[in-house]
Order: sequence, then C-alpha cells, then structure tokens
Amino acid sequence: MDRGGVPWRVVTVGRTLSVEAALLANQYPFLAARVELGYWFGLSRAEALLVDVQAADHGHCLEIDIRHEHPRSRRRLIPVLTGEQRQALDRAARIFDTVDGAPVGAEGNYRQRLYRFRSLMSGRREATRLSA
Repeated sequence: MDRGGVPWRVVTVGRTLSVEAALLANQYPFLAARVELGYWFGLSRAEALLVDVQAADHGHCLEIDIRHEHPRSRRRLIPVLTGEQRQALDRAARIFDTVDGAPVGAEGNYRQRLYRFRSLMSGRREATRLSA
C-alpha cells in the first residue's frame, strides 16, 4: 500500500513514534488520532479532520462522508485491508468513544481543527528545518 506523497502525514520509524508524535498524542489526542487515520487510510486533510469516527466504522470498511461540511467532496468507502488499519481504527474509536466526534463537537468546528493542525505542523516543519 503506497502511503507516500502527501506532505502532512506523520512519519514513523518502524513501530516507534518520534518524540514529537508522542507529544502530539498527549497534548492533542483527537488530532493525533485523526492524523493517524489519515495516514493509514489515505485520507485528504479535510476528510481526516471532519470524519465522524464512530459513524464511519462499519467493521469491514471506513465510510467517509463529509458532504455536509465539505460540499465538493464525495462519499467514499475504504476497505479495512490490514491488521494495522484495524488497530488504528480501534484506537481512534476508543479515543472518540467519550466525546462527540461529529464535525461540530468537542474539538470545535472545521476551521478551528484546521488552524490547530496547521499551527502544529508548521511548528514541526520549522523544527525539522532548523535541526537539518
């Protein structure tokens, strides 16, 4: 499965998460879960930030339907092909189990999620550039 080419995806080395990814997961668990789902299922940024994880999980596939918030998008069914994908989906479901993962829930609306995402990723990009 090709997971390359999308610049916002989190890169892990083997099974160990980088320190930055661990901090992201501790500080922003919902955003970290959304980024991980985007990584494993090849979601666009809008799809990852808007998907209702509880409603999207159908066991054998992930239903991505964000047309109510992002009118130009199309409904997609993405099959769960590997054990890693299933585990990532189960982890995200456990995180979102206690809150409303809908587009306007505990995380705020799409604009707020996008702002948080962009600010964290731009800070990460700056740190990577300075360390190189």
